[in-house]
Amino acid sequence: MENFDEILLKIVEKRNLLSTLNFNDRKYDKVEDDLHDLEDAFCDQFGEHMEDIISQIQNKYNPYQEVLHPTAYIARKYIVKEGESGQKLYSVTRSDGVSIESTEKGEMRLVYIPSPSRLILTGAHGVHEVWNVQQPEAVSTL
Repeated sequence: MENFDEILLKIVEKRNLLSTLNFNDRKYDKVEDDLHDLEDAFCDQFGEHMEDIISQIQNKYNPYQEVLHPTAYIARKYIVKEGESGQKLYSVTRSDGVSIESTEKGEMRLVYIPSPSRLILTGAHGVHEVWNVQQPEAVSTL
């Protein structure tokens, strides 16, 4: 899982930059190409492992739901705030991420959050971390 934080953060920053540009901006195509290269690198390095992790998480709530491409769980845009010590803190809206329908928990969304990298579930239950890069084999539930 070496470089996971670094690559995910680069993807998040490119997606945030891309969200500020319109299609007519001369930088749009270059930023989009860079983003696709980063996403490809992410999948090459971590795709198989993350598909296994995401499958474990989804199976706990809806074993019939298909696991999507690992980059589908990266939000299109992140909210960035500055923490007390100057570090960037990342969050998403409740509509970001991939929907998981659970008969017990209702609709939830699974999404990556960078710095430190983790997967969270959002929904009526609030926000719950279910995986993080510091313990890459551990998956928790609500």
